[in-house]
Amino acid sequence: MSFHSKTTSKIRIRECTITDKIIIEEFHTSSYAVVTGANKGIGFATVRQLASNGTIVVLTARDEKRGLEAVEKLKQFGVSDRVVFHQLEVTDSASIASLADFVKTQFGKLDILVNNAGVIGSILNGEAFRAIPGKKLEDIDWSEIATPNYELGEKCLETNYHGTKRVTEALLPLLQLSDSPRLVIVSSYVGQLMFFSDGWAKGVLSDAESLTEERIDGVVSEFLEDFKQDITCNSGILTIDEGAESVVRRPGVLALFDVDGTLTAPRKVVTPEMLGFMRELRKVVTVGIVGGSDLSKITEQLGKTVIDDHDYVFSENGLVAHKDRTLIGTQSLKTYLGEDKLKEFINFTLHYIADLDIPIKRGTFIEFRSGMLNVSPIGRNCSQEERDEFEKYDKVQNIRPKMVSVLREKFGHLNLTFSIGGQISFDVFPQGWDKTYCLRYLDDFQEIHFFGDKTYKGGNDHEIYESERTVGHTVSSPEDTIKQCTALFLSP
Repeated sequence: MSFHSKTTSKIRIRECTITDKIIIEEFHTSSYAVVTGANKGIGFATVRQLASNGTIVVLTARDEKRGLEAVEKLKQFGVSDRVVFHQLEVTDSASIASLADFVKTQFGKLDILVNNAGVIGSILNGEAFRAIPGKKLEDIDWSEIATPNYELGEKCLETNYHGTKRVTEALLPLLQLSDSPRLVIVSSYVGQLMFFSDGWAKGVLSDAESLTEERIDGVVSEFLEDFKQDITCNSGILTIDEGAESVVRRPGVLALFDVDGTLTAPRKVVTPEMLGFMRELRKVVTVGIVGGSDLSKITEQLGKTVIDDHDYVFSENGLVAHKDRTLIGTQSLKTYLGEDKLKEFINFTLHYIADLDIPIKRGTFIEFRSGMLNVSPIGRNCSQEERDEFEKYDKVQNIRPKMVSVLREKFGHLNLTFSIGGQISFDVFPQGWDKTYCLRYLDDFQEIHFFGDKTYKGGNDHEIYESERTVGHTVSSPEDTIKQCTALFLSP
């Protein structure tokens, strides 16, 4: 069995796949549990095991008749006196509220919540599905087993994702009243990230340090929209045109690009002209991007297919690295520095910003990323107009250079690098974690051309621009990037 355990507040969250056996022995007697989707299968077996160990269990099912039949069936195991049925439709807020009221009235708390309810989001070939047991995963042809169906896919997400969220949110206050609360989420083995073919979705969900509920909701929404347009079925195998392009490419040559100011105007969305140019460039050389921002922000600028559109995508200077749509490496600032040193730096920086006298301040002065901190004296929540004004003000008053100088002196013992980039902020990361960090993944290339706009000393492109492993090119705008690359790679 492979449980993965983590702690949120005092609630222990467990995730298990349908190939696991849910072992219940550790749960204490005189406890109360709710199991969703429990009239058959894993849900039913979980109810039986919990009740056998003295737990009072609320067996829930969407269909009242089948739920009551399940309770009756438990009599043969001698546990029905510790099981009570309550109807639950996880997609119905009123039904969820009714269950929460029932648990609160009857027990006053909840010790265990097992989210097991779920539906299949495709049309199954029953015979092929029943033949799965005993087969190796790599030998299974899923196209013979499941046929995509938009209505079923929509229902699947509404039940398995949104329904699970709603039930958890409704019962969370009762779980928090327990001395030893447990939250168990049962999921499909094939739902693991390793089986995702969509590079963008896999990249966002793999970035655990930056993952939020909003970003997960965004992935779910985008997936459903793509599914509706029949573009989610990507086998990960090159098309004929892609295969041909890989043959005629110049071997051992990589064109590597900064994002802000190089492929896009600062914090702006990439233009159709640039996207078209990059597609043409990719036909003749391998193409990669390296940015200081996290993957979600790079995606906002370059599009949700960014991982599919480039051979290499290095977010956070390469601390989160993707190659050919696949995550190949991550690094964590929190693990490297430790909480105490991290807290010391953050506290001092926030105090400095609080005492800073500048025309305006907004919010999000420090953004925590997987491998770096992004510090903004004005705050990242400012508008584009305010960004432009601060950039002009900073060029005269040197707000960021002065702040960097103070922090570099104060925290010299931490061996940090301070890199000014964009219009309003600077990045902070351990020495060696600048954009040259991504070069460790590029040993197969004999010629690496890097294009960036902030290649001056102190700029966030400087180290990789100066690296002996790259041929550095300074650009002044996205238009200049196209001009220089055309002359270098696309001219006859």
